[in-house]
Amino acid sequence: MKKPSKPPKKKERELEEWLVILFVLGIGLFLIWTGVTNLNFLITALGAAFAGASILGTPELRLYLKLTINRVSGNRITHRDVSDSAVIGGDVHGDVIINPGANPLPVEKKEPESIKPEPSESGTTVLVDEAVVIQPNDTKEYKIVLKREQLVTIHAGADYPITVELISQTEILKSDQRHRKTIDVERSRSVVKNANIEYEAKRNGTWFVHVHNDQRKLPLEVGVVISIE
Repeated sequence: MKKPSKPPKKKERELEEWLVILFVLGIGLFLIWTGVTNLNFLITALGAAFAGASILGTPELRLYLKLTINRVSGNRITHRDVSDSAVIGGDVHGDVIINPGANPLPVEKKEPESIKPEPSESGTTVLVDEAVVIQPNDTKEYKIVLKREQLVTIHAGADYPITVELISQTEILKSDQRHRKTIDVERSRSVVKNANIEYEAKRNGTWFVHVHNDQRKLPLEVGVVISIE
């Protein structure tokens, strides 16, 4: 049985070669230092040529210089042998390994799910349960859709007085058509810290819940819970 051939080992540099490389590098660094201190750009360029030639012509020095630059800049590059793979280094922390023989996994696109209120065991469905900040003399509006004989319960609480109103869409349309400044409400609680409203719909339709901050200068955080059953 024929043994698999081993890959040839890289030829290590002898001491004399390293002495020559370091000697040329030393001359280049000395010329750069001399040119900089004497403001002689010609000597500086000559030194850069000597130093650059010794570094670029020596793979070991190029690797050392690259590792030093990446260490100073905060990047980490790990060198390893991966069969049939390519290791990509760059501005990432860690290794990025790409296997050319493997097909990329398809990216599954998921559509955002719509938030649907789920009824509890008691048959009550919570539509809104949140704490909102309402600016002075401003109103937070919620739109709800009710079916005939559904019971809606509204709880709103704050540290200072607020006003809560339940208004049908019919009244809003009528007010807009007649250019009225006031709107007839189905239910309301005015200037209270805690407002509780219950209303049973007599028909299918749309209603609006208005939570108004009665304070002139003070923003309020208001807890609002709207549920139907």
